[in-house]
Amino acid sequence: VNNLADGLGKNVRTFSLITPNGGEFYSPESMHTGVHSQKDMIDYCYSQMESAVVKVDAYAALRDHVDEYIYFRTDHHWTQLGAYYAYTAFCESAGFEPVALDKFETGTYDRFVGSMYTFTSGYPQSQTLYDNPDYLTYYLPIYETHAKYYADTSLENGVEISVVYTGLTDSTSNKY
Repeated sequence: VNNLADGLGKNVRTFSLITPNGGEFYSPESMHTGVHSQKDMIDYCYSQMESAVVKVDAYAALRDHVDEYIYFRTDHHWTQLGAYYAYTAFCESAGFEPVALDKFETGTYDRFVGSMYTFTSGYPQSQTLYDNPDYLTYYLPIYETHAKYYADTSLENGVEISVVYTGLTDSTSNKY
C-alpha cells in the first residue's frame, strides 16, 4: 500500500480498508484473541502504513452492527449490508456523506448457499448448509453505472458488464 501511495504521488489520496471476516465476531473468544485477533492484525498493518495513506476503520463499523445480518452463514463473505457499513466508514474517512440505505431499490434472493456449501460438497455438513440457506439482499445503484471486465493486466479489449445482476437462478452460487 505504501508503494502504491508513493507511486500515485501526493496529489492522489490512497485509502486502505482492511476488513475482518465473520470469525472475528462470531467464533468462540479463543479464536479471535491473542495471535488470532484480526483486530490486532489490522492495527499492526495500519501501523506499518505511511501517514499519507488514509486508514479506514471498517472494523468498528462492523463491530457496531454484529447483531445484524452482516456476514453470511453459508459463505465466508460479508453480506451486502456488511459491505454497506464498511462503505459508511469509507465515506467518513473520505469526508463525504454516504447514500442512505433506504435510498436504494432492493431485491432479495431467498435461497443462497455460498462457498462453505461448495467447500463441503460431498460431506454431511453440505446438506446441513443446503437445508439452512442464507438470503441475499441486493441494493441497486442509484446512479447509472458503467463497468468493463478485462481478462488480464493489459487493459485491452474490455467487455461491458453489468454492475448488479438481478436475474440469477437458485443454482448460481456467487450471487454477491
